[in-house]
Amino acid sequence: MLVRLHPRASHPGLSRTLAVPLAELEHAVAKDKLTGKALTDFFLEKMLADPMTRLVMQADGVAEQDLRGLYSPRSDQRQAEQDHPSKMGEPRRGRITDVSGPRFGSARPGIGE
Repeated sequence: MLVRLHPRASHPGLSRTLAVPLAELEHAVAKDKLTGKALTDFFLEKMLADPMTRLVMQADGVAEQDLRGLYSPRSDQRQAEQDHPSKMGEPRRGRITDVSGPRFGSARPGIGE
């Protein structure tokens, strides 16, 4: 994949193009220039601060830890395991893997089924 880098103010005529393998691009994480934190952290904090998001999470039975787990760097490894189930071991005990729709006891039955 080709990624075009826009010229900087210090070098207005210099535009660059990088050739990046698609597999590497999936693991790229944009970082804030000022703090060095991943931009997914800012996105997650802003999303969790939204009262409407909290209401939907409560209705669907989704905990804050669930979302933080999805956006954590370790979730990339879990996603790779889901993409290649033959490389995984037995499913963990007490964990249901093929369930779609709302969680048990959700106030919104039928949504997502």
